[in-house]
Amino acid sequence: MSYLENSSFESYQLQQGWVRVNLPEAVQLVYVGGGIAKTGSWVMELRSSVPGGSMGQDVVVQAPSVSCFAWLRAKNAMAEGTLALWRLNTGHVSTAEFRVSTTWTLITNTLDLRFAGRLDPQSIRVEFYLNSVDDSLYIDSANLF
Repeated sequence: MSYLENSSFESYQLQQGWVRVNLPEAVQLVYVGGGIAKTGSWVMELRSSVPGGSMGQDVVVQAPSVSCFAWLRAKNAMAEGTLALWRLNTGHVSTAEFRVSTTWTLITNTLDLRFAGRLDPQSIRVEFYLNSVDDSLYIDSANLF
């Protein structure tokens, strides 16, 4: 089971879990239905009026590492950005840059959480940055294990 709330975006009426993070005044998050989803019925559409706008979710985990995967595609032509996994208490980050067309593409990233041989609870942020201002990014089934 994913550590993330509403990882499939099917709880669109509750708008739980996901928030605007970087440059929040420039970011719009819109739940979109209508048969475009990779799985289920709904996706999240991430729009940003400036490069680097983002959405994310913070969770606490206790594991040697975490891996995130998500299905991404551009709304119209091409979308570019970064999937980042942040270890919030240290500022350590693992990034995976992406460039996607209108075809669903699986993007993955892993973050090592071992610190001096210990497995302490860690605050983790999953964050999707959008660098394209001329296209939106559709996100479906974003999971963290």
